Amino acid sequence: MAGRGGGNGGRVGLEEIVGTIFGKRQELMGDIAEYIIKKRYSEELKLGTAICPVCGAKFTRKGIHERTVETMIGEIRLNSPYFWCENCK
Repeated sequence: MAGRGGGNGGRVGLEEIVGTIFGKRQELMGDIAEYIIKKRYSEELKLGTAICPVCGAKFTRKGIHERTVETMIGEIRLNSPYFWCENCK
């Protein structure tokens, strides 16, 4: 590590590192939020069947939707299961 008056031997300084992180903060926050959501809801995101909250019928996943949500902390990309009840469409 460089002292106060010396050079840093060609290494990137703390100020430059902080500046890079600051410039990418929204992207980084989006990545962190995406990770937390996927971890917290991993079981729900893998669901193959669901129960209709209206009629109680069991139905299967119709596919996976890739969704990108813009939030105030950044972009979040999710692959979420897609369901609908044939009885209640």
